[in-house]
Amino acid sequence: MDQTPFSKAYIIFDRVTTSSVRASVHWSKPNTGTVSSPTSTHTGQRALEPRSEEEIILGLRKHLLEAVKLRLRADVPAGVYLSGGLDSTAVAGMVSHLMKNGERLGNNPDGLKSQLHCFTVQFDRDSGYDESDVAERTATWLGANCHLVPVDEAVLAAGFEDTIWFSESPLPDLCGVGKLALAEAVHKEGIKVVLTGEGADEHFGGYSYLRLDALAEPDPSWPAAQFPESERLQMHEKLYRQVDSSGSVGRVESAERMLNGSFYGQEMAYFNFLPFASWTDLYASVPPHTALAESFSGSTRDRMMNKWHLLHTSEYISIKTFLSTFILRNAGDNVDMVHQVESRPPFLDHRVTEYANQIPPSLKMSVDPVSKTFRDKHILREAVKPFIPDEIYSRPKRSYAAPVRYPKDGPLCQLFNQLVTEENVKKLGFVDWGKAKGNLHRAFEGSDDMAFRFTLTLAQFVVLMQRFGVATCCPSPNALS
Repeated sequence: MDQTPFSKAYIIFDRVTTSSVRASVHWSKPNTGTVSSPTSTHTGQRALEPRSEEEIILGLRKHLLEAVKLRLRADVPAGVYLSGGLDSTAVAGMVSHLMKNGERLGNNPDGLKSQLHCFTVQFDRDSGYDESDVAERTATWLGANCHLVPVDEAVLAAGFEDTIWFSESPLPDLCGVGKLALAEAVHKEGIKVVLTGEGADEHFGGYSYLRLDALAEPDPSWPAAQFPESERLQMHEKLYRQVDSSGSVGRVESAERMLNGSFYGQEMAYFNFLPFASWTDLYASVPPHTALAESFSGSTRDRMMNKWHLLHTSEYISIKTFLSTFILRNAGDNVDMVHQVESRPPFLDHRVTEYANQIPPSLKMSVDPVSKTFRDKHILREAVKPFIPDEIYSRPKRSYAAPVRYPKDGPLCQLFNQLVTEENVKKLGFVDWGKAKGNLHRAFEGSDDMAFRFTLTLAQFVVLMQRFGVATCCPSPNALS
C-alpha cells in the first residue's frame, strides 16, 4: 500500500477546479487552517499530582454527573444510544441514576426509569461485531426500554450512499450507516434528543493504539504506578514490534521531534486506504508527518515537546484529527441530524475535558507491572462503577464498528460493483486504477478485510464525486512545468 496520507485525497478532491488543482497541503479537510490549542491544556508531565486516586475519582464522577444532568434538559422527548461498551453504558447508567433522584429526561413529566429509552444497533448475530445482547442485559439491569435496530447487509447497502453524502467524510468502515439507521429509528419513536458516548476514549486512554505512547516515557506525576525502568523499556520494545505497521517509512526526524516521538502521530500521518496516482506527488510539498506536526500551533508543539506526557500528546492529536474529522461526522451529528435528532455527548463537555486534562496518564491507561497487562480507561471505570453492571465494568474495550465480510453477489457486492468501476475511478483522476482494480474481487471472494476497507473508501469518493458533480482531477499546467 502506498505510504501516502489519506488526507491527500482532500487536497486533490476538495480543491478541484474545472481542469486543475491548486497545490496545498492540509492534514484534514481544509476549514479554519491551523488547529488551535485548547483553552485548558494537559497538566505538566513533570508535576507531582497532589490529589489521591479517590479524590480524582470523586471529582470526575461529579463532573460527569453534572455534564449528563445538563444534557437532560429539553422540551422534547430524549433517549440514549446504547452499545455493549463502557462509554454509552456509563451515560445510560448516569441518566438512570439522575432520573431515580428526580431529574427529568427531556419533557418526561414523571422521571420514571421505565421512560428511559435506549437504542442499539443490532448487526448479524454471527458477524462477530454485534453487541446487542450485552446492551439488552444492560437495559434490563437499568430498568430501561431497549430498542434493537436491525442493521443487516441490505440495510447497509441501502443507506451507504446517503451516509457518505450527509457526512462528507470518507471512513473505511460502515459504522456510520448503522448510526443513520439508528437515528431513523429514534425519529420514528418521536424522540428528538439522544445522549451519546463519544469522546471518552480520547479523554481517558481508551484506544489500544495509545498503549505504546503510554509506555514510551515514565509518568513522574504518579510515582505509585511506576515500575523498574528496564521493565518499562522491555514492555515498550515488545509492544512496538507487535503494533508498528509503518516501520521506518516516511519518518521525519524534525516531525518526530515536534510531536515528541508520538507513535500515534506517526501512524495517523500515514493513515491511508487509497493507492494514489503518481502525479499527486506533485502536491506533496512536505512529508505527511511534517504536515501533521505543522498543522498545530507553535505553542501546542512546545507543550508537546516540553510539558505534556506522550499519552496526552497522542490524545490531543486523536481529538484534533480522527475524532473531529471522522467520528463526529461519519458516525455522529452529521448523520443524526438527517433525521432531525440532536446528539449530545457528555464526555465532550468542556468542564469534563478540562478535568480530564489534569488527570495523570497512569490513571487513564494503567499497566499492571506483574502481569504486564493494560487496563484502558481505568479512572473512568472507577468513576462510573456505581452506575454500570459488573459485566461492563470488567469488559475489555471494543470499538463500535461494522462487519467487514459479506458474500459474493450480496447487496453490498452488487452496489460496489456498480460504483467501483474503471470508468468511475478514472473519473476521479487521483487514484491509480491499475493498483485498485484487484481489491474488489479480494474484498468479497478472498475475505480480505483490508481489501474491503479499501474498496469501501474508494466507493465513498465515487459517491461524493457523483453527487457533488466534481470534475476529474488532474495536475495543473504549472505543476507539470
